[in-house]
Amino acid sequence: MSSYKYFDELFEKLVELHEQLDTASMKEKNIIIDELRNVQTQGDDIYKQWLILQEYIDILDQEYNLSMKQEKAAETEYKTNKEVAPNGDTSNLKIDTKENELPDNEQKTKQIFWVADEEAVTTFRKGIGYFELLMFENSIEYFKETVNNDPNFMMARVYLGLCYLSLGKFNEAEEELKKSLLFAEEGNPYITLANHALGCVYAQLKKYELAQQYFQEVIHIDENFKNIYFNLGASYYNQQNYAKAKSIFLKGIKLNPKDWELYFLLGKCNMFLMDFNQAIKNLKIAFQLSNRIEVGLTLGKAYEITNQTSMASGVYENLLELFPKEAELYHRMGWIHLYNNEHNKAVIAIKRAIVLDRKNESYLFSLGWVYLHANKKTQANICFKQIEKCNIKNIYSKIGFAKLANESDSYNNAKEYLLKAIKDTYTKHELGVLAYHLGYYWLQRKNYNKSLNSFKASLRIAPYLTESNFYIQVLDKITNKEKQPIT
Repeated sequence: MSSYKYFDELFEKLVELHEQLDTASMKEKNIIIDELRNVQTQGDDIYKQWLILQEYIDILDQEYNLSMKQEKAAETEYKTNKEVAPNGDTSNLKIDTKENELPDNEQKTKQIFWVADEEAVTTFRKGIGYFELLMFENSIEYFKETVNNDPNFMMARVYLGLCYLSLGKFNEAEEELKKSLLFAEEGNPYITLANHALGCVYAQLKKYELAQQYFQEVIHIDENFKNIYFNLGASYYNQQNYAKAKSIFLKGIKLNPKDWELYFLLGKCNMFLMDFNQAIKNLKIAFQLSNRIEVGLTLGKAYEITNQTSMASGVYENLLELFPKEAELYHRMGWIHLYNNEHNKAVIAIKRAIVLDRKNESYLFSLGWVYLHANKKTQANICFKQIEKCNIKNIYSKIGFAKLANESDSYNNAKEYLLKAIKDTYTKHELGVLAYHLGYYWLQRKNYNKSLNSFKASLRIAPYLTESNFYIQVLDKITNKEKQPIT
């Protein structure tokens, strides 16, 4: 073992974890991931200490005029020139740009238009050190100092913009990134990064058309730029243009076939486009690549919508092994038991969800719903009253009371509760949920046209309420059959 004992121990731990990953089960992989994060945290601590050490050396160098920087002058000049040369290799900075070395004869004749000031390079490197540790406030200080010393230092401006973007300071990010493009020389690989970052800024501001313009510019410069198809597709996804988003995610998968997020959003697009078989296929790939709970829950929901309750149950049970304290998993298992008319099991599962997350009123609503289906109206009424007691304007209590009234054939009272809920609806999600239950109300009254219109409204207002798709498909067949002339 070398004198760098601590570092060597961390490296040996990584090798050991690498060997374990080859044969690890899903549950073991999650334990290994936690250990990897621990190693990463320790590595970050070493890096932080190095930065402090480096700053101390710089202070001594300046205070006593030791001229230590001159010893690395040749190395610094070489690295600086590489960073600013047209089409230069910037991979040493861990930036997602293509490596595109010039042929030897061209390297001898190509002119370097700008060479960074030595002091600016020093502050830039400090900024990069903090940036890699996600210490963006510290990075900003050094990147600002860099551009003050050398206004043409485009890389520093790009990183300054990225810091502001990471901190949610979008106006400052926009300003610095636009300045970076103004100072850019033709062929500078950071032009691509700046355009991509500006696209991200506008996407965060929900200015999706502007974001798309900058993302398209990135593709025009470098169609293999990492994450570009995910971000461009996501901008269309957020505009609910699922067909366009789908085509872009498919392009991204060709470049990044192991990117779980591409498969995840592609699967969600398939769901909104009512292509559930393809949705399940893509969501399964996303889940195999990620083991992420949000992916597993969406996959389970796709199985539920297609009435494959045993498959949904299998997904949720596997997830519970990994996330035994995730309330939503017990909630979904409760609904699976309800679909299978296993009312006691449904009650136990949903009560477990409530214990794990007492603030989620939708779980209490689901419990009341189960009691209704089990013909335990008194217990259901208690649940809905408890929701109302916590928040008198909560729409779920009114939906529950409407369902109780329906079960007692008090249809006018049921309708009145639903209309009252409209007054207490403040979000699109709540309005979508209410439209869904209005559809269910009209379905029970066998008014299929009104039911169909309500379910369509639910899906239009809140597209992620994909349960409406099932009823729309069934009701479309019923209403079309009713319209056919009798022969």
